[in-house]
Amino acid sequence: MTKTGSGREHEGIVKLIKTSLAGVGGLYLFTGSFIVTTLGTTTVVAVLYLSGFRR
Repeated sequence: MTKTGSGREHEGIVKLIKTSLAGVGGLYLFTGSFIVTTLGTTTVVAVLYLSGFRR
């Protein structure tokens, strides 16, 4: 009885850790892609502005 109880508890903890890791990973990917998109847009705007400014 105690073995199955602790086994289930352990499985629950592992599931919780995996879920939190997946959440953190998804948040990291989302934040990373957001930062990359922002940097890319800023770079493009800066290049277009500079090339337009040089003309």
